[in-house]
Amino acid sequence: MVMMNTTIQTFVKTLTESLSDTTPLRRSQCVKDLKTRRNEQPETKLRENRQKISRVKSQRLKERALKD
Repeated sequence: MVMMNTTIQTFVKTLTESLSDTTPLRRSQCVKDLKTRRNEQPETKLRENRQKISRVKSQRLKERALKD
């Protein structure tokens, strides 16, 4: 019984140590992911807007070419 108790205590101790070691890393990774997501969203919006502008310009050029 004593051996089983110490084994369980050792297991719990190592488990809590491993969890405490990885938790800050996971939190910091989440924060980094959120920051990169915030930075990527405007870039994708800008890219989409540029694509729309280029489509409109090309359509206008085609219309002008057809008129001439």
